[in-house]
Amino acid sequence: MIPRALLFPMLATVLVVSLSSGFVGIRYATEGATVAQVLFWRSLVSGLLLLPIVLTRAPRITLAILREQALYAYSACSSTLAASPSASVSACRRALSR
Repeated sequence: MIPRALLFPMLATVLVVSLSSGFVGIRYATEGATVAQVLFWRSLVSGLLLLPIVLTRAPRITLAILREQALYAYSACSSTLAASPSASVSACRRALSR
């Protein structure tokens, strides 16, 4: 069992590494797939990784709450894609090629 005092710093480190690898990985991922496909697979994998934690530790979630959260997730992904995905991908590529 991880001591409670170390849990937050460890989770913060995992978050920073995950976000950083996402910015680097998007450059290579978009060469073989669309931005929508990359977003879908990242969301699916992270959701499946978190599912056991949610099922064992979270309070019981009602269907109404689940629908609401799914709507938030869908809105976030679609608004990200609608905000000119090609511009954000090209900006990432320019930043990484420097």
